[in-house]
Amino acid sequence: MANEENLIPIQNRTTSEAREISAKGGKKSGEARRRKKDMKAKMKLLLSLQPTASQSELLKAIGIPEEDADNEMLLLVTMFQAVTEDRDTKAFDKVMDVLGKTVQREELTLKKRQAAKQDKPNNGTTEQLIAGMQEQGAEDDLHEETATIDGTVENKEVTAD
Repeated sequence: MANEENLIPIQNRTTSEAREISAKGGKKSGEARRRKKDMKAKMKLLLSLQPTASQSELLKAIGIPEEDADNEMLLLVTMFQAVTEDRDTKAFDKVMDVLGKTVQREELTLKKRQAAKQDKPNNGTTEQLIAGMQEQGAEDDLHEETATIDGTVENKEVTAD
């Protein structure tokens, strides 16, 4: 464990030291990203492979078509069985997350709906405001026409220089 008294902030180091430390960090970050990318690719490969014969029989027994029988389906069936047979609540949370129906998402959706209801009035005042604005626009047009006819407002054309 590092002694905090021995730690030197990056701002207090020389530019060459800071550059060297940053380069090491960048290289390690790149290695970690590549490792995660490789692991993701390997997992996709494993999930796309055909299950063993006994696992295929299980999938067939519950009605999964042979063309859909892969390790990904087996994983989903296993999660489903954990929920239904073992009553595993963590597995239930994962199933709901796969479906996009997590509790947090449902709460967020509910909060958004409540906020939308609070933002817009639902007592008919919106329609009254719109009608009033349309009448005001018509009155403004009427005043301009009258002023033009009476000569009280001068119409000046603006020309580009």
